[in-house]
Parts: sequence; structure tokens; C-alpha cells
Amino acid sequence: ANLGYSVSISGTKIVAGAYKALVNSIASGAAYVFDATTGTFVEKFAPSGVLDDYFGWSIGVLKM
Repeated sequence: ANLGYSVSISGTKIVAGAYKALVNSIASGAAYVFDATTGTFVEKFAPSGVLDDYFGWSIGVLKM
């Protein structure tokens, strides 16, 4: 799934991209949010599941 291919940090949150993560059994990509202090998983962002969408290829966080 390439988790960590791209990473961005904002405050106490880390967002890691995984451009080949499975969404509805299709490799379209996702972005995962973690708490930077504890390392705990917080949330997953994913598109609707279009093959080779490469969601998460590049991550940028303005403010969280």
C-alpha cells in the first residue's frame, strides 16, 4: 500500500499517504491521520475507489 510514501505534519497530527491502498478492493490510494504524540491512528481519507487514482501520492496539510 506504500504507507508513508508522502508525509506531512501539522501540530500534533501526521498525515501519511498510501497511493496504492485498497479502497473497496481497488488500488486507488488513501491518506491516514495519526496523532504525532501517541502514534495512534485517528482517521482515514479515501476517494470513491477509482483504479490507479494515486490518492495519497502527495500530501500537504495546511492546518489541522
